[in-house]
Amino acid sequence: MQKSINVSLTNGIDPFLRIVSVLRKKGFNIDNISFTVEDEQRSNLIITLIEKDNLGLNEAMLHVKKVNGVNEIKVLKGDN
Repeated sequence: MQKSINVSLTNGIDPFLRIVSVLRKKGFNIDNISFTVEDEQRSNLIITLIEKDNLGLNEAMLHVKKVNGVNEIKVLKGDN
């Protein structure tokens, strides 16, 4: 099942790279990534994951919250 999260970041590529790196190292199956710059201080990252039995959206959010530069995480509604 695919699930998506929206992550608000401090602007810059470093938080983006750290998040993707952490999720890949932990074994999450990333289906899609969308990165946009909102303004001079904020960026927005949407990550779509394919959930596995032991690696779900909640576990991914716990890992992402630990990354320096993450301001807010939201689950996107309407995913299959």
